[in-house]
This record gives sequence, structure tokens and C-alpha cells, in this order.
Amino acid sequence: MADPRGRRRAFAAGSGDLAIDGHAIEVRLYAEDPSRDFLPATGTLNRYRPPMDEDFTRVDTGVREHDSISVHYDPMIAKIITWGEDREAALHHMAQALSETEIAGLATNLPFLKQVIAHPEFASGNVDTGFIPRHADALLPEAAPASDICLALATLGILAAREDRAFDEAARSNDPFSPWHDPSGWQANLASCECQDYIDGTGASRSVKITITDQGYRLEIDGQRYDAQIRAHMEEGKIEAEISGQIYRATILVNPEQVQVIFAGNTESLKRLSAKFDPEEDADGPGAITAPMPGKILDILVSDGDTVEKGQALLVLEAMKMEHTLTAPRDGTVSNLSAKTGDQVSDGAVLVTISD
Repeated sequence: MADPRGRRRAFAAGSGDLAIDGHAIEVRLYAEDPSRDFLPATGTLNRYRPPMDEDFTRVDTGVREHDSISVHYDPMIAKIITWGEDREAALHHMAQALSETEIAGLATNLPFLKQVIAHPEFASGNVDTGFIPRHADALLPEAAPASDICLALATLGILAAREDRAFDEAARSNDPFSPWHDPSGWQANLASCECQDYIDGTGASRSVKITITDQGYRLEIDGQRYDAQIRAHMEEGKIEAEISGQIYRATILVNPEQVQVIFAGNTESLKRLSAKFDPEEDADGPGAITAPMPGKILDILVSDGDTVEKGQALLVLEAMKMEHTLTAPRDGTVSNLSAKTGDQVSDGAVLVTISD
């Protein structure tokens, strides 16, 4: 060991004085999308609440809520370390720490980490370099449809945010008791009924019909009816709701494009649909290749007019210190090749099209 002046000094403790004390596990929380081969993700941490337990958990992190994860730095968000008397106890504390972690605004590997920690083979220590591919079906399950409760909570979050805006507008108004400030959706001579439409993580269109009742709301989802009330709406999107007699507590982050529901240790993102949006149509066309994140074009492997096969490499993009090869989604002909080597491209930019 060296002191600040560079002189070598002996450790105060020898190897015989050191002993193993319990068991520790570390996971690394990354901005990356496991469903896209762990492709690094960029965006803003709209919500970031790491676990708070200081007795068995340590969190090393360099970001805060509302920080941006950009292409210019490593996408690691935090290291989460738990300790226990043995492996089983350390795993228990890690499962608890991950369930308490709230994060929203961009794709992360948090769901994947939860699957790994919960896997019986990992718990038993039967782990090697083939663990992930061997158990890929369990560790990387296909996206599941949003549950009715998730859709109901998202809708109640929108209604709660609307109530807040209505109360603020009423407070600033010369006539705060006017019925036009009623947040319930009241309309003269019309029934108070509307729909909220979403696309869930599977790409399916989902709709919630809302009817105002004397007790709160009636929500209809895929033919099922749920009586619901917003029992409390607190700061930072936290709500307490009663749905068909059951009490639920969740955090709902609402913006014009999407709703993010943080509930029961999971985060579900729902895209909000406008009346003119057709989920069956992709605005870029089915053969459009877009940049999955901001980056620099390192190499272009095809030219306009080339015939390509599904899976053939088209371009190489550099982002977050990594190279990403973009491939053809189907057989076809290269057209509209707009990218050039050295170009800096934004997330979602159309780079090339594969036509029939």
C-alpha cells in the first residue's frame, strides 16, 4: 500500500486477521433494454427512488431523479449490494431491495434482475457463463398484456391529475364555484362518460370506458366493470384508490404521450392514444430502419438498390461506447438510404428503408 507521498507501507492487518463474514450479492442497474438484446437506452429519469434500507443494503449511484442518461457516458445507473448471514438471506434482502426500487422514464434491466434473483438455479448457486442463454425463456419472458388493475390505476391517475388542474384553475378564477371547473367531466345536458385509450407493452390497443357515478367512477375494461374511487391523491403522482372493494396504492406518472404505473414493485408504461392515431399503421412504414438511440454512423454496408435478406447487416451505429449493427427486418430492396458515414443521428431517425 502507498501513502500520499508514494512511500510503501504494510497493511495493519495480516491475512490471518481477516475472516469471511456472511454473504454479499451485487447487481448493476443499467439503462438498457433486455428485450432488444440489452441495447443501451437513453432518456430522463422521470422517477428514480433506490431502496432505502441501510441495514442490509448499499447503493452506489451517480444520478438523481430527473437526470438524463445520454449516449456520452456508460448507461449504468447504480450498483445495489445486499448482505446477509448466508446466501439465502442476501438473496432475500436483494429481492426486497429490487422490489422497493422505483424507476421510470426509460428502459432498464430492473425486471431482468428480478427474474435472475428469483430463479431457483441462481438461488442454489448453480451459475456459470451459460446461465442466461440456458434459462432465457424464464429470465426474458415475452411482454404480458397490461392487467385490468394496471389500466384502472392508469386511468384513475389521469383523472386525479385532471382534478388537480381543475382545482388550481378554480382557485385562480373569479368564480371558483362555477360548474365549468368541475373536474368530473360534467357537461350540460350530457351524460358524464368518456374513454381513455392506450397501447400496452405487447402493442395491443386497450380501452377504458369511464362513467361518473355518485360514489366515484365506473370503469369498463374488455366487458368487465369495476366501481372505483380515488381515496387520496398525494404529491409526486402517488394515489390510493379503491377498485371493486380492494385498496391499491401506486405511483402514476402522467404526460400527454404516456402513463407510467409503478405498482407492486413493477413499472408498466402505457402509450396514450389520440383519436387520430391508428396503431395498425407505422408512420415510418414496415420496412423503415430507425436509429434505436442517438449515435454516430460508423459504416454503411449496403447501397440503394441492393437486394438484402432478412437479418443481413445494413449499417453500424456507435453509441454509448458500443457498436450496434442494424439489420434488415425482412427480405427486400434497399431504398431511401439517407445516412452517411460519420453522420450524427438522433433517436428514431429513419436511416434506410427496405421495400418489396
